[in-house]
Amino acid sequence: LCLEALRRTRLVYPTVGICWHPGTPPDLTRLATELIASGISTPAFFNDPVIRHGLEHYGIPRDESWHYINSTCVEITPVGRSNVWVASPYFSLCRHLLDEIDAQAQTAAPATDFPSFLSAYYARLAVQIGEAVQEQQRLREERRVYGRKPLQSVFTRDCIGQACDIDDGGALSNWIECSFVGLANLADSLAVIRTELFDRRTMDFAGLKDILDADFAGRENIWMRFLNDHPKYGNAEPEVDSLVEETVQFLIRECARHPVAPDQSPFIPGTFCWIMHERLGSQCGATPDGRRGGTPFADGGGPAQGREQSGPTRSILSTTGWDHHCLIGGLAYNMKFSSSLFTSPAAVIGLHDLVITYLSCGGFETQINVVSRERLEEAEKHPEQHRDLVVRIGGYTDYFTRLSPEMRHEIMSRTEYTV
Repeated sequence: LCLEALRRTRLVYPTVGICWHPGTPPDLTRLATELIASGISTPAFFNDPVIRHGLEHYGIPRDESWHYINSTCVEITPVGRSNVWVASPYFSLCRHLLDEIDAQAQTAAPATDFPSFLSAYYARLAVQIGEAVQEQQRLREERRVYGRKPLQSVFTRDCIGQACDIDDGGALSNWIECSFVGLANLADSLAVIRTELFDRRTMDFAGLKDILDADFAGRENIWMRFLNDHPKYGNAEPEVDSLVEETVQFLIRECARHPVAPDQSPFIPGTFCWIMHERLGSQCGATPDGRRGGTPFADGGGPAQGREQSGPTRSILSTTGWDHHCLIGGLAYNMKFSSSLFTSPAAVIGLHDLVITYLSCGGFETQINVVSRERLEEAEKHPEQHRDLVVRIGGYTDYFTRLSPEMRHEIMSRTEYTV
């Protein structure tokens, strides 16, 4: 009934998600993919076994782990017991990478091998995580001293039982969910650094810094080499996919080192972006993966825009090649298909099978745009004629014509599967 209402209204909100598990009726998932194939991009698929595993990992009792909700995007919140903060804060993974490149360029004794460089980068990132947790603690203390939400507290377990306001730690779940943005760009950049600076030794850190500071100006041959001659996440290339897995494991371990007030709740990672992949990208210079300065980062846990050149199945294999369950802070995986593909029932079934493949392989969440580039370009030129065009962004849905010009261009730059 919810999906049929969505078909008739084509509204952006309320958000609609399919909570999938192996026992989900196939008719339900087929109906959702039928709507998506028709251009209604709102339905998203959430992987119930993966999410429940993650909630139990962070202390939710097994018999309550089914009772959760996505907070309109992809961050996961336990229902009825939560003072969880989401997207607090966002981290720009590549901004800190550039800082480490700069530090290596300035030192008299730069890293002599890739593991040493990666360890130095992780150490830098660990400092940023620690400082961010301290800031979150400060904000929580302000809320404890100056806040109070009596009505919300009445409806949140177990504020009444503890005689304690939700701002003073009365809720049963008080964790914080942060988000790490640009994961794919980081992995692609690390793969370039490993090959160019340590394997082939084509340049040093000072030379790399000069190239990036110039945004590849006058170095177009190097730009093309960085962009096209190195493996990219999203094509089932183990040498770069393994860098994603290693980085995610580091983030999980490092976040676990920082329990938060008032009750030593976990600080939980995610790769949810909202629109921050565009905003943080606009504030960051060129990166070694071939991304130009000021352009958006990857939009979630999947590949960077235009990088998955080997088709959707290999992109799915890359994205599910590492464990998602600890990323309760949210992980969105975007796919985009041309509307010209779905002219037969068999094509819609093929889309359904792709979705089930992603979920069966352990994918956290997936969302799909089915729209031709031509229609996006028309909507860009004549927004008044396309006000009902709904697209998936970095975990949420919005009307295309209401997006900023930068976000509209980001949507258009994503890989569009046409075969």
